[in-house]
Amino acid sequence: MATLVKAIKKYRPGAIRLYPGQLAALLRSPLISDLIQEDLCNLAVITPVAATLPRSIVENVRKNFPSAVISNCYGTSEVGLLTRGISHDHLGWVLEGCTIKVCGKIE
Repeated sequence: MATLVKAIKKYRPGAIRLYPGQLAALLRSPLISDLIQEDLCNLAVITPVAATLPRSIVENVRKNFPSAVISNCYGTSEVGLLTRGISHDHLGWVLEGCTIKVCGKIE
């Protein structure tokens, strides 16, 4: 986690992509209070990837970064990049100009 914190301090990114576990660890880090005040003012988009995103992490992100957009990218790699947004009842919205077709039986 120290390497990630150093990188955020150095580069002050506008967007980050992390596994939900990495995001949770960052939010639990004792260094997060320094980052919130100094280095995350540019952070506009947080994109959790590759795993389900627990509601507790979403709530913690919204509490600590109220102006950041959470763009959940969970699902197959093909669909994850074509959708955006987050809700607890769906994975997001299809981007303008894209089409998604679900094949097979959904149960």
